[in-house]
Amino acid sequence: MLYKNDTIDNASIGSFIRSARKMKGFTQESLAQALAIDSKYLSQVERGVSLPSYPLMVAISDTLKVSMEFLTRGVEGSSKSVDKETLFCIPEAKGLTEDEYQFIEKSMRDLIKNLKKRKS
Repeated sequence: MLYKNDTIDNASIGSFIRSARKMKGFTQESLAQALAIDSKYLSQVERGVSLPSYPLMVAISDTLKVSMEFLTRGVEGSSKSVDKETLFCIPEAKGLTEDEYQFIEKSMRDLIKNLKKRKS
């Protein structure tokens, strides 16, 4: 959620940035270095204490290779995808490689498409 009670929801945006950073294998320090910002500032952003500027949001999006929609709403495109943190709630999913994760995500999308076709 981008807005909460007509104000920008810093905590949600910070949480989405943290999720994307972890999902892409960056530490706070390594992402801050890639963005040429102080890691303490990135920590404030992730905790919802500070809201990054639009140019910084674009830089975060480009560096992590995620959409602005993911950083502001927690979803990619118009479809909600299962992120790694959700998948890793399943104990058997721990330790999957990036290729294995992508295979599972694609398989889930295909399964959902097939289920929707059967309903129509």
